Amino acid sequence: MKRDILIIGGGPAGISAARFAKLMNPKLEVALVRTSPLMVIPCAIPYSLGRAVPRDSIVIPDSMVTGVGVDLLVDVVVEVKDKVATLQSGEKIEFDKLILAVGSKPIVPPIPGADLENVFFVKDRNSMIRIEEALERAASVVIVGGGFIGLEVGTELRRRGMDVTIVELLPHCLQTVFDEEFCEAAEFKMRSEDIRICTRSTAIGIEEDRGMKRVHLDSGVDLLADVVIFGIGVRANTDLASKMGLELGRFGVKTNQYLETSREGVFAAGDCRTKINFVTGKETPVKLASIAVWEGMTAAANAISEHRREFPGVIGAFATKIFDLSLGMAGLNEKMAQGEGIQYVVGTCEVPDKHPATMPETRNLFLKLIFDRASGSIIGAETQGGDSVGELINFLSFCIGKKMKVDDLVFLQHCSHPLLTPLPSSNPVMLASKDAMMKM
Repeated sequence: MKRDILIIGGGPAGISAARFAKLMNPKLEVALVRTSPLMVIPCAIPYSLGRAVPRDSIVIPDSMVTGVGVDLLVDVVVEVKDKVATLQSGEKIEFDKLILAVGSKPIVPPIPGADLENVFFVKDRNSMIRIEEALERAASVVIVGGGFIGLEVGTELRRRGMDVTIVELLPHCLQTVFDEEFCEAAEFKMRSEDIRICTRSTAIGIEEDRGMKRVHLDSGVDLLADVVIFGIGVRANTDLASKMGLELGRFGVKTNQYLETSREGVFAAGDCRTKINFVTGKETPVKLASIAVWEGMTAAANAISEHRREFPGVIGAFATKIFDLSLGMAGLNEKMAQGEGIQYVVGTCEVPDKHPATMPETRNLFLKLIFDRASGSIIGAETQGGDSVGELINFLSFCIGKKMKVDDLVFLQHCSHPLLTPLPSSNPVMLASKDAMMKM
């Protein structure tokens, strides 16, 4: 049977594309091909490893796609030619429009010992199960990579009582996203929980040592652990796109503003697609599930409708939680703005996130906003504090996307409640914006 839409890839982009296509037009014949029998919520893997949630609870149910009438096939697409996809099983699927949503692959460093037993790369459900089994017999772990995955896995394994060491190439963990003061806050929290951090260090080799793994660092330090977990990032999966002869960008498959590739009728969404930064207009390596969902829906809408929807570019909204410290960021940080040569103004504030500050579970909230001096538009935000950080960053990401100006945020209408917000006069967005306004 010919499909109106064929989607290759079963992650956030593929699922959202399939669902959106069927919801927009239930009469469409839509098929989704994925390689794994079971898909998991990628960002939840650290919490499964740490036993915060059961393994099965992070599995994405097939009904997400089959429940709306999408045909689901577990197979591998080995070739796409003349609007026909050939599967490893030998089956051929003819299609009208194609959406590539094949995601990304873990970066595997070319070092000796990376293929040893109990050396892992965080990838999917299969890798998660193998790591969980190894951790059952382990007391210590070295995590190579001080980004979000590395810190979240480290946090959860430390909660299990394991001895944890994190190795990071840059001067600070999380430095690809946050400015220095936020990185230092994260490192202080981890060290206070007895996590060892080795920054400005690279793993150059791993050896067996009496049943353990000896990780050699370029600093001359050797680390012993039962298990080694790499989380040094991912790269776009462009294998199929290359075979198809599609144009590639720096960080993945190149598309236009409608997410259509260099071949008419073929779209790309999610981690396999190169991104354009909303503020700078330049290619960016940012890869997030939240972006993948948006791209999947955009690609589906443009594949089935003459009314084209533009994808405006990637803002990049991040949030994480390290023990009881939450951090969030959207847009450009101060160092990024400097690198782009942008003349900018910074506004900051620090307030209790409830009022009065004697309320139970009150946390101090620190907020840093970055504005373009010439236009007055907000271009970045960073914050740390309690659990309110996540939704605050979501709101500020929206403000960046709408190019809101400092005056808009100073005179913001907002709600107030003692258990949920700071004082009415101490709204952090208003205060940080006011601080920036006074410097313009």
